[in-house]
Order: sequence, then structure tokens, then C-alpha cells
Amino acid sequence: MRYSGFLRRIWRPAIAAADLLDVTPHDLRATHASSVIDEGGSVMNAAARFGHAAGTVTTRHYARPVTGRDAEIADRLERAAGTSGRDRDRPGLAGPDDDREANELEL
Repeated sequence: MRYSGFLRRIWRPAIAAADLLDVTPHDLRATHASSVIDEGGSVMNAAARFGHAAGTVTTRHYARPVTGRDAEIADRLERAAGTSGRDRDRPGLAGPDDDREANELEL
């Protein structure tokens, strides 16, 4: 089956039945790669699942940040470093809602 036929006969009807908009097979691969890494696997684990010889191919094409995980990651790093959430108020340390402002300051 050609890709265009797959999209027309299988993919688009399935996406419509699931009440989703503008989701592509590539989006599912990106979600899967991000999930493998987010659940404790490495980039190389995701690369192996996709048949990539190099992890850079996987990260370039499929890895995406997982929404809402930044605050959890910051908390884990703070616990590991023996600091607390109050340290987020120090200049130069962005809190979970300050990512955009912190990135703009670095430019």
C-alpha cells in the first residue's frame, strides 16, 4: 500500500473517528520517542526501537519536550542537590512559570 493510500483509506478515517485534528503518523513516532525517554529509557533505547544507528537521528526528528515535566525535573534536581523550591526565587533561577522570561533574558 502506498503512503497516500494509507493516509486516505486508513489514517484519516481513524483520526476523524478519534475526534483528533492534524495528527500525523510522524506525530505518533515523536510521542513514542519522547515517552520512551520520559519513562526512564535513554535516547539510544528510543533509537533502537526506531532502527536508528545514531541517537542524533532520533533526537533531531522525534524527541519532544513533555508538557508539564519541567517543574518535576526541577524538583528532582533540587532534591538531589539538597536545595529547596525557595531557591527558585533567587535571581537567575527560573521557576516553572518563568521559562519564557528566563529564555528571553539569556538572549
